[in-house]
Amino acid sequence: MERKRSMAAVAIYIVAESSAAGKPMAIARVEDRQAVLNAAKAAIAEAEAKAVQIETMDTLLAELQRYEVEQLRRSLQRVIPELRFSAPAVPAVM
Repeated sequence: MERKRSMAAVAIYIVAESSAAGKPMAIARVEDRQAVLNAAKAAIAEAEAKAVQIETMDTLLAELQRYEVEQLRRSLQRVIPELRFSAPAVPAVM
């Protein structure tokens, strides 16, 4: 029960985007804490992979992307404290 209190009310929305409709539509909400934690790790890994990819084209943009990764990591750790104590995610393949 203690773990449940340590994390803010955070959920994942599954969103469908239709080019015909012109706007996204939320079709599901997931509140499972492990799924939220996994999604946060994936978001960080994808941002890190993007920085690596950009590095080959522009080192300044890559540095800015790494800064964004750290901002994302800190923001997610504020609402998902378990993220601070979990193993790093496997980098995403872009």
